[in-house]
Amino acid sequence: MSNHWLKVLFVALGIALCNGSQLESINNISTLVQIIKFKSPDTFDQEVFYMGKSFTKLTNGNFLIEISPTKVGLFNSQGEFIKFITPYGSEENFPAVFCVSSFPTGFIVSDGLVAKKAYIYNLKGKLVKTVLFPILTMHVISVEKYKNYLFLGGFGYEFDLLTKEVNRTILFSRLNYFDYSIDILLSRSKKESRFIVDELDASSVDNFYFSINNNTGKIAGLCPLTPYVWIFDANSGKILRMYKFIPKYYMQIIPKVSYGDDYDAWLSNWTYSNVPFWLNNETVLVSRGYKNTYFIDSYNINDVRDTAKSYMTNSKFPVIYAENNLIYLISNIDGNSITIEIRKIRK
Repeated sequence: MSNHWLKVLFVALGIALCNGSQLESINNISTLVQIIKFKSPDTFDQEVFYMGKSFTKLTNGNFLIEISPTKVGLFNSQGEFIKFITPYGSEENFPAVFCVSSFPTGFIVSDGLVAKKAYIYNLKGKLVKTVLFPILTMHVISVEKYKNYLFLGGFGYEFDLLTKEVNRTILFSRLNYFDYSIDILLSRSKKESRFIVDELDASSVDNFYFSINNNTGKIAGLCPLTPYVWIFDANSGKILRMYKFIPKYYMQIIPKVSYGDDYDAWLSNWTYSNVPFWLNNETVLVSRGYKNTYFIDSYNINDVRDTAKSYMTNSKFPVIYAENNLIYLISNIDGNSITIEIRKIRK
């Protein structure tokens, strides 16, 4: 049997397994506690909510939402629009927004592709610092602040200056934003990098997403290409654990060449892992999508067994935020409004 038909058979078997598995709905283990309808002066672009961090809650109760690839809005706890967040206090939009995140005293808007910068604001939305990323070959799509560090997740190459060959792929790093020293926390070997680029043609989606628990100083991170989850210590930068749990519904990535130029068809035919969130100090939630169906895998980091629990959601979007046993799901996007459903996990 040719390699092509083996791939077709593998995909068909995976679809059958995925469709045949009866997972419990997240609604069965949670209670609806609030619905917030956010209204924006501009139209919400649905695409920004499928990958990366586009929504975060601030410690003063307000919300930060990516409205489009160049616009970010600040909203109050009732969903009312406060103002647009702009670089340098000007009226201009960001070149390209790839991540919004919060920390106890402020928030970050990151343009990790065009300007290679993180814009750091206080809780009122005043710009207090701009940080240029020193690894200019890295596409930074996830940025968070913890103490004196900025943690950067994404995808970038480290070259050999003599041979001009790729030595490794940088996925996760820690930047001291006072002296600009940097530590590489996670990378792929030269062999792994060549496989991702040459065999899978998947460098465009081989990014590193992560979330920091400010209470414990622990970081949960993952790459969309694999079902693995890493747990880091933010103070030391060391890996504490790596989960290798593979959900029953999970479909492995297949070479992009099988789909030619049809990028969307290729992306939808394997399970794409989105940003992990800390539900509480012990539990990490990972939202994953396959063929417009979204799942949630729950990891207890204190459980010595390499297992996780899987659930289905009724949303056509991934989980966009989680904290304090609450998960935030998009229930509807209609032009200038977006409706967020907040559910409390009961167990």
